[in-house]
This record gives sequence, C-alpha cells and structure tokens, in this order.
Amino acid sequence: MSTRRKHARNKGDLTKARIINAALDIISDKGFSALSHRNIAREAGVQLASTSYYFGSLDQLILEAFEYFIEQERRYLEEAEQQFQTDAIESVEELSEKFSELIIQNVTTRSWVQSIDFQFLYNRHLPEDVRNRVLEFDRVMNRLIAKRLDAFGSPNPDEDAALLLAILRSHEFRGICDPEHFDQDSLRRQVHRLLSCLIESPK
Repeated sequence: MSTRRKHARNKGDLTKARIINAALDIISDKGFSALSHRNIAREAGVQLASTSYYFGSLDQLILEAFEYFIEQERRYLEEAEQQFQTDAIESVEELSEKFSELIIQNVTTRSWVQSIDFQFLYNRHLPEDVRNRVLEFDRVMNRLIAKRLDAFGSPNPDEDAALLLAILRSHEFRGICDPEHFDQDSLRRQVHRLLSCLIESPK
C-alpha cells in the first residue's frame, strides 16, 4: 500500500472516530432526539457530507456508535469480573459491598458512559438491528451477574441476577439524574438486603 493511501485511510479512520464520539456525546448530553447529520457534524468539527460519506444513514451511524460503545464497555466488564475473582470474595457482605462500589463508581466517575447506556437501553424507537444488539448486550450483563450469584449459592441465578440488575440500575439512574441526592448508604443497604434474601449459603 502506498504511503498516500495509508495516510488517507488513517485520516478516514480518525474522521470516523470523531463522528462516532460526537454522536455518543450528543446521545449522552441531549438524547436521541438531538441526533441529526448536521448536529453530529457540527459536534465532530467535520463537513456535513462526512457523516453520510462514512456511514450512509443515521441508523448505520447509530449502530456503529453502539458497537464502539459496547466494545469499550466489554473491556470494563472484563476488568470488573477479574476484580471479583482477584478479591476472593467469601461473604454476602463482601459481595454486596463490591456490587455497591461498582454502582457508586458508575455514578460518580462514569456518568457519561451510564447516560449513554440508559439512552440505548430505554429507547423504544431504536432501529431494529440496534435494538437487537442492545438486548444482546443486556443479556451479557445478566449472565455475568448470574455467574457471581451462582458461585454464592443462588438457587435461581438468572432470575436473581435480573432482580439485582434492576435494583442497581434504579440507583444508577437516580444517581445520574440527581447526583446531589445520591444515597450511597441506601444503595448499600438495599443491595445487602436483596442478596441476603436471594443467596442461601456459599458453595
């Protein structure tokens, strides 16, 4: 490949990345209703024609933006899962605290990411292929939590994971929408109470 072609490809990749990140910024800050080729191009600092040139349609841009987003989140989840194993958690109290710490971290240091997550998760009007990928990623989240609960003796890890995930997301959502009133102690109490009810005894 010539140096000129390689430079053009690298420049194109950088432009695509800028457009994707601009789209995610808009989704996080203003929601899907603010997404348009014009708004994304303005946010990315590129020519208006660039969004159509690189992605064709707005639906395709949204799909690729979500694929990029979940790739970053997958790395984060893998690190979190590794941390669960490294910490050698042995009690319900420790497990409760670990889950609570993750939520507190999400609210206090990863609110941009969680805002995007909620926008995709609770939008009923996503393109079908995007919706399918969102639901698939949601099932991955559920399986990761179910794996932890199963190791602690949950008799119904899949159903219990869904219950726990609902509680965690509820606190995340309220924390992001109203960070000044984010009650970390209440989060810890609810997570501990739920896990104490769900888990019978460690294996």
